[in-house]
Amino acid sequence: MLLTAPQVFGQSAPSAVGSPDLGVGVLYCGDRADFGFNQAHAEAARALVGMPGLRLEEREHAAGTLAATAEELVGPQDCRIVIVTAAGDALPGLLAQADAHRDTVFLFSGAPLDRDRLPINTGFFEGYLDEAQHISGLVAGYASRAKTIGLVVSHPPCRRFCAA
Repeated sequence: MLLTAPQVFGQSAPSAVGSPDLGVGVLYCGDRADFGFNQAHAEAARALVGMPGLRLEEREHAAGTLAATAEELVGPQDCRIVIVTAAGDALPGLLAQADAHRDTVFLFSGAPLDRDRLPINTGFFEGYLDEAQHISGLVAGYASRAKTIGLVVSHPPCRRFCAA
């Protein structure tokens, strides 16, 4: 998608001399060097830097709200693609930003709740670690004296939905 994005937005090919670079913003829900989820996204974002015609803007530990930081990436930084590592409770505000900026693609990690009510310029990609969490829960369950199955989660939104 990133390779065809300039043509989708009506821009010239990124390799043309003097053409503006396509701004790609990555909005991390926490520290990008967390030895986990965010760091994996940061390493993938670093691979984008080598692509001709792309300019990378990264924001971590967003001051204020994620939606306000997304507004900064879209407005002053002129990013046409914004990738959010984990929207969590900020998803409604981020979707409002996507609705307000229809010329920018917003990509979110995770599964949408209601695909029919999403702005057309949004997309979701699978980024959850549910398989590893399931296996960790099985191991924790078998290691317990009661032999009950558990689920080990490390992300606050997951704890809210997975609590028994």
